[in-house]
Amino acid sequence: MSNMKKVLFIVASEGYQSMEYNEPRRILEAAGVKFVTASSKVGRVFAAHTNEEAQAELMLENVNVNDFDGVFFVGGGL
Repeated sequence: MSNMKKVLFIVASEGYQSMEYNEPRRILEAAGVKFVTASSKVGRVFAAHTNEEAQAELMLENVNVNDFDGVFFVGGGL
């Protein structure tokens, strides 16, 4: 069994704040934490005010919070 910590990032499918997603992700990855991105749809999700995008691997309706050591809500705004 792995001791790697796992954090869930919840983002809007359109209009998430890229800085609120990218910076915590960078810090967590550097610390060896696995992250999973969830949204209202699986696949490409789009940041507000930039051309950035991310991949959502998990639909919100399929999230089991017991599978994660932490949950991070990424802000949004159009």
